[in-house]
Parts: sequence; structure tokens; C-alpha cells
Amino acid sequence: ATGAWAGRTDQIAVWVNGAWEYHAPKVGWLAFIAAEDRLAVYKTGGWSAGVPV
Repeated sequence: ATGAWAGRTDQIAVWVNGAWEYHAPKVGWLAFIAAEDRLAVYKTGGWSAGVPV
């Protein structure tokens, strides 16, 4: 991660009220990877490779 996200590599960034909020992912969280049209889930070992949507 670089720029505004430097040092936040393993966190989720959310734009809220004009500022970035950072959250550590928790087991069970889902993420849609728009650039790849994939849905991934956060597991004990990290993010899954994702499945096509």
C-alpha cells in the first residue's frame, strides 16, 4: 500500500464523511473485487482467492 494507504496493507479502507477509516478484516467478511469481478472471503489464513461473480 502506498500514499494515503501506506502502512495499512492488511486493512480495509472505507471513505466516510470525507476521511478514510481503516478496519482490520475479521473472519467471515466478504469483499467484492470489482477489477476482477470476484467475491472473496476472509478466513483464518487470510483472504480466499475469490470466485467469479
